[in-house]
Amino acid sequence: MNNLSLITKVHPLNKEAYEEWREFRQKEKRIKIGPIAEKKQVKFLTQYSPIIQAHIIDTSIANSYQGLFPPKPGSIPQQPQDYSALAAGAVDLREFI
Repeated sequence: MNNLSLITKVHPLNKEAYEEWREFRQKEKRIKIGPIAEKKQVKFLTQYSPIIQAHIIDTSIANSYQGLFPPKPGSIPQQPQDYSALAAGAVDLREFI
């Protein structure tokens, strides 16, 4: 069975935001993201639109969290109807497997 099938991709991954998260974890927090943790983070994030993914990551970085958490009710930014421009920065999930 292909590992890619284990990831349920609903939305594209916001590559720019995720790279910022990886850099924050590895350089500032000095905590390496292992391959299993990375798969779980990508699976978690792709449940949300790229804008919400960026919000989740920005919140975690701003609060110096070690993990990613669902957005709190009322804290979600408004989403444009068409976020296809953000999808242009999407990443192929196979690079995380």
